[in-house]
Amino acid sequence: MAPHELRTLALEEVRALGLDTAPLRALPLIGPTTPRTTKAIYVRAIIHTEIKALTVYPDTFEEAVEWMEDTQLDKYLTAHERAQLKSGRFTEQNAIAFSWYSESLYLFMKVLGLVRREFDPYEEADMEPYVGIFPPNGSLKKLEAAIARVPDTALFVWRDTYYLLHWLARHGHDRLHASVVMERRKALEWMADDRLHWDTITLDT
Repeated sequence: MAPHELRTLALEEVRALGLDTAPLRALPLIGPTTPRTTKAIYVRAIIHTEIKALTVYPDTFEEAVEWMEDTQLDKYLTAHERAQLKSGRFTEQNAIAFSWYSESLYLFMKVLGLVRREFDPYEEADMEPYVGIFPPNGSLKKLEAAIARVPDTALFVWRDTYYLLHWLARHGHDRLHASVVMERRKALEWMADDRLHWDTITLDT
């Protein structure tokens, strides 16, 4: 699907949220990219589940790090994540930043077809009912069997939608939850373009 066709669908998504799309029509279109593999997405989802959990239960730090090393999940950590986990505890600033991993996790699960509930960009996603499907609590085999990934076209439309929502959030539309929109957009940018690295994604608008 051509970029202008994706933009048309993205504008419809924004309009459905009751937002004015007139200021968005002149924004640059997003060109084609190569999306990440399903495995790459669910591995990152598992990492986000574990790291988010550590912001809530910091006393499980040593156990979580040991599990990631035993399963070789640690090789998929970003440099920043690895450094924070090796330190033995998150700084207050990083604990806050990692707490937003629940929002990227929501988009990972949505793209993988693992969550049906819609969380608007006005609200934080409640992922607590879903995290049990991921290892170590859930079975990897069952997780892989449950995946019903959406078409890449849907991923590209959602990426463009959150690009537009991010622009609105930065330009005075305070109905939008700016932190929610930013973290979800980051997840979509990462999934839609396999050249991007999680730690260094730029979210220009």
